[in-house]
Amino acid sequence: ASLSALLDAIDSTGDGHVIIMTTRHLELVDNALTGRADVKTEFQLANKEMISRLFRFAFQEHEAVDLLAYQFATKIPELEFSPAEVMSFLAGNFLSPEQALSEAEKWMATVRYERGKMKGEV
Repeated sequence: ASLSALLDAIDSTGDGHVIIMTTRHLELVDNALTGRADVKTEFQLANKEMISRLFRFAFQEHEAVDLLAYQFATKIPELEFSPAEVMSFLAGNFLSPEQALSEAEKWMATVRYERGKMKGEV
């Protein structure tokens, strides 16, 4: 499909519809397309504070959540993983914050390996 066809499809969308467009490289997207966006939001990678907050949210009922959240946040490098990746990992370990803490390195290695495969590096 051509850019013209895509623009026509967007322009013919009626009221009450939402179109969500995502890209990792906004600089490569034609201005005719980005100009049609009413809202632009950049999603950042998780910093230490976000990682800790996600952990506390996931395990808020645990009595030692603050200490465990701090320990977890020190294991995860800043600005390498998205909040969605972190939350997905935590959700997979929802029964045990201690297990999430102990399996963090294994999880990071798996994510890095999968990213390498997607880039053809593995």
